[in-house]
Amino acid sequence: MIPGRRTADSRPGALRSRGEGFTLLEVLVALVVLAVGAAVTMSVLSGSLGNIRKVQLRTRVMGYAQNIMESALYTQELREPATYTENLEEGYSYVLNIEEYEPEIDTESTFTTSVELPIRLLSYRVELFGPGSPDPVYQLQTLKIINALQEGALPGSQ
Repeated sequence: MIPGRRTADSRPGALRSRGEGFTLLEVLVALVVLAVGAAVTMSVLSGSLGNIRKVQLRTRVMGYAQNIMESALYTQELREPATYTENLEEGYSYVLNIEEYEPEIDTESTFTTSVELPIRLLSYRVELFGPGSPDPVYQLQTLKIINALQEGALPGSQ
């Protein structure tokens, strides 16, 4: 090669030999790696979307139970033991159980008293059943204090 003289292969940007660049095998390996990464990413996203749906469903069920419980607690007519059932949208159903609640009294205690209080305790329990499910998918329970003086009788004086 003569100094100062350029050849076709010495131009900027021109390939100098056949050994430069990517071979077909290297391109295929890169595409396989990219495809595996995309498949793993899609699998993770699919699982995440499934979990999001489950959480949304669980939140909806909890909302149903809370609304039923609030309605039962604020309804003045529900002051006696009873059981109510109803079907909801999307195939759900619920059972509302209202029962007298008797607190456990420690009989072995040295300090016992037999004072009648002017209140009654009612246990409210809501059980929500999913579509086609024999077992409750969610349960909510609380106690309500009923003023026995407003009802005209003390507990146990009947």
